[in-house]
Amino acid sequence: MTQTTLQYFLSLPYTVQRRVIVDPVADHVRLSVAQWPGCEAAGTGDDEARRALHLAMIGWLKSRARERAHIPLPDGTLKIAPPYKRDVRPPRTSFAGATR
Repeated sequence: MTQTTLQYFLSLPYTVQRRVIVDPVADHVRLSVAQWPGCEAAGTGDDEARRALHLAMIGWLKSRARERAHIPLPDGTLKIAPPYKRDVRPPRTSFAGATR
């Protein structure tokens, strides 16, 4: 996965779910990406959990790319095809015999 592709997926507006886990010693914040099963991270606060989730998202994307697996897009996001050269030659039909 190229750095450009990685940045593209990380820039999309995925839904991040937040849960607070109450523990007698210390509370934890668990964040997960709703569209990516198994992509989650935890921290003792929101900032730490966000940093951990960012690293988890990178690992999740690289893993999916290695497996050549589908990477879901956020709900309501149009799929943008990568740039490629299109064949724009006119069709091979003749209009010489056409009448009006």
